[in-house]
Amino acid sequence: MSVRVRGARVGGACGCAHRSQNCENDTPPSRRAARGGRAPGSNEGRGKRVERDSLMQTIVTELTRVWPGDCFEGTDDQYTWLYEHYGITEDDDVKWQCALADWMDEDPDLDRTDPADRELMAFLADERAMQSFLFRLCEQYRQGSAVWGADDCPLRRQH
Repeated sequence: MSVRVRGARVGGACGCAHRSQNCENDTPPSRRAARGGRAPGSNEGRGKRVERDSLMQTIVTELTRVWPGDCFEGTDDQYTWLYEHYGITEDDDVKWQCALADWMDEDPDLDRTDPADRELMAFLADERAMQSFLFRLCEQYRQGSAVWGADDCPLRRQH
C-alpha cells in the first residue's frame, strides 16, 4: 500500500507506504542517529520516536480512508473540500508532506533562501512543534467521516 500525496506516490525505497510494514529496508540506524533519532542499541529518545511513528502511521491510514484510490492531486477543489470537511488547510498539507518526507528520510526539497521554507525547516527540527502538529492533524482526520467521492476522483473510476 502506498499513498499519493499531491500527485506523487509516497513510499519507501522498498515500496512500503509506511513503517508499520516492519520492513527490513527501514531507515538505516546510522542515518536515524545522525538526524537526532535513536542511536543503534540505545533507548534514548525511543518514546518520542515511537509516538511520532504511531501518529504518522495513523495519519497515513486516515489519508487512505479519506482519499481512496490514490486520488489526491492537490487541486483547489480538493483543498476546499478538505478544509470544509476536516478544517485542514493547504498550509497544513504542505507541513504534512514535509513531515512525511522527513519521517521517510527523504529530502523535502526545501530552499534555504526562501523564508517560508526556512520556517518549515525550523518546524521539522522542533520535535515538540512536530508532535503537536501531528497530533492535531490526526485528530482532525479522526473526527471526520467524509470520503472524497468516486465521482470526484477520476483515478478511482478507472479501477
